[in-house]
Amino acid sequence: PKFKGPVKSPKSKKSFTLDHDWRGFQKMEVEFNPELFNEVYWELEKAHADLSIRFIWLMGGSSASKTYSEVQLTIKEMLCAPDYNVLVMRKFGSDLKDSIYADFKQIIIDWGLESVFLIQQGYIRCSTGSYVRFRGLDDSEKVKGISGFKKVILEEVNQFAIEDFKQVKKRLRGRPGQQIIGIFNPISEMHWIKTEIFDIDTWTELPTKISSKKINKAGNSLIFKSNYKDNYFIVGKWKNGKLVGGYVDQHVIDDFESDKEHDY
Repeated sequence: PKFKGPVKSPKSKKSFTLDHDWRGFQKMEVEFNPELFNEVYWELEKAHADLSIRFIWLMGGSSASKTYSEVQLTIKEMLCAPDYNVLVMRKFGSDLKDSIYADFKQIIIDWGLESVFLIQQGYIRCSTGSYVRFRGLDDSEKVKGISGFKKVILEEVNQFAIEDFKQVKKRLRGRPGQQIIGIFNPISEMHWIKTEIFDIDTWTELPTKISSKKINKAGNSLIFKSNYKDNYFIVGKWKNGKLVGGYVDQHVIDDFESDKEHDY
């Protein structure tokens, strides 16, 4: 069967073909409207495909499209490959259900892909055979046995200890293209991410359509910085003064501007 994905655009569409399907289907084509994705997504898509990149850091406040774009990309990649296996971790496993796991589940539903994904507690499997596992690091034993994963996503990585990060870095090995993606809100000047990762390296600004993109001297780490202005579904997507995509949520914009004005 041929499955048509969520919103389609006759002028601009991108399709993905599923050739591996454990549900018995031989071939399935999914077409997505590129307007579903923010610029953060397109930056991440390039970074994920770059075999020279080992570490991806996504920094931004709420509504910055960082986690949502990463989840969108992971779901798309799972549709395209039989072995795109991802481990998602938070410091405490109890926080997963109502955060990034909920994002995976909701996007699958919103895109009408329930028949293509098996959704269980702590585990989501695509009909291609690719899967996502969700674990908390409250038990140090859970960091073991991660070498078979393609990507490890550390959500709210600022809550992790540096020892946690070092263990993940040490144990994710054995496959080409393995990456660690750290997602976090703005941090203090004394946080280990800044003092032990960012401050000891040399970073170069790269051209981008989002707030900021930097690469380190070795060329194996990227820092993406975004905010609510990088989210088309808050500020809208404009061309020549006309709204051409997303939508404008004026209440959210007003809240952010008020906070910025009154935060000292």
